[in-house]
Amino acid sequence: MSVFNYKNSVKKFKKLMSTYKRCITKMSLKGYDVEPLLFADVKSIPLGKNVPIMEESDEMKNISFYCRSLLFILNCMPKQEKMILWKEYAERDVDWWKNSYSKSTYYRLKKKALEDFFTILDKDDDEKSKNNN
Repeated sequence: MSVFNYKNSVKKFKKLMSTYKRCITKMSLKGYDVEPLLFADVKSIPLGKNVPIMEESDEMKNISFYCRSLLFILNCMPKQEKMILWKEYAERDVDWWKNSYSKSTYYRLKKKALEDFFTILDKDDDEKSKNNN
């Protein structure tokens, strides 16, 4: 098991969310309904089943798969952790937490949320590796 690196995890998660947003933009430009992927309330993070399965090209299929996968992982997480990641990195609302948490509690929960996200992601990668061998 590798040691958790907070700074690298933040960079990786920001990159994942940036890719997610670009995927939504591409889907929208192709005329797909992306409304289920854009939501204002963390309680309504879609399960991914509303993401259209693209039949056109491999690129669009990959985009659809990427969005569904990211949403699936977020929905495997506890509500509080999911909310922290979504508000911080998808909505980019950096001050939302100040009315709910102390600074130390927020950063402790944020670190745990990132750890849990990448644990789920790594577990999925480990299972894929086992199935390919």
